[in-house]
Amino acid sequence: MWKKEFYEPYGIEYCLNGRINAMTEDIIKALSESGCREIRMGFESGSFRIRKDILSKPITEDQMIKIYSLCDKYSLNTTSFTMMAIPDEKDFDVQETLRMTAKLKPNLIRLTFCYQFENTPLYDFVIKNNLLDESRYYAQMGYFEESPLKWDPEYEKKLMAYRYL
Repeated sequence: MWKKEFYEPYGIEYCLNGRINAMTEDIIKALSESGCREIRMGFESGSFRIRKDILSKPITEDQMIKIYSLCDKYSLNTTSFTMMAIPDEKDFDVQETLRMTAKLKPNLIRLTFCYQFENTPLYDFVIKNNLLDESRYYAQMGYFEESPLKWDPEYEKKLMAYRYL
């Protein structure tokens, strides 16, 4: 509908948020032909363990590579939503995220600290494991500033350094 009513007569392009596991080559091709110029997708972490066990998002590396490659094939820019400071994350998990980001080569990277919204399984996990720093959780204005979790001070320094990389 967009192609017929907006793109062909007026040249109006758009971008959208998508899910890696919902994309297929046919969908990506149709999006490109209809005026879509960018797909924003969250792979969150380069660590399959984190994606599967903590985030309940068991998307494989092969799936991510395939979808990002198809976006390149059909001239769609990509933005990756990527997180760090995910509960139970270790330094090697962050390294996997950096490696995956380099491998996927998104046009734009939206790096945030993981933020556990109330009434979600992730929030329940954080509360159950006593990981939430309530003073930071309720004081911050978003998920770009710092992690709302309790971390070892040395790891916290690393997280802040990664933030600026």
